Amino acid sequence: MSMIFFACVVRVRDGLPLSASTDFHVSQDFLECRKRLKALSSILAQYPSRGTAKGRVLSIHFLSSGDIACMAICSSNYSTIMAFCFLEELQ
Repeated sequence: MSMIFFACVVRVRDGLPLSASTDFHVSQDFLECRKRLKALSSILAQYPSRGTAKGRVLSIHFLSSGDIACMAICSSNYSTIMAFCFLEELQ
């Protein structure tokens, strides 16, 4: 199924979570992707303002502006354009 599974807002300089959606998924792929998201959030300042970390099953999309970044875990077949539209709405 093509969808967004998780979204969060973090502080760019240190990756501190400021807000997040509730976790309803406990698959191994999702838990691994959450670990990757947490690691990525702590080093977002080193990356461009938008990007995607593609995975086999799930992908992480991020969009940062100033001190805040919005991040989402989506199924890998979810449209990248739709993911960034969603993240722009969060900002």
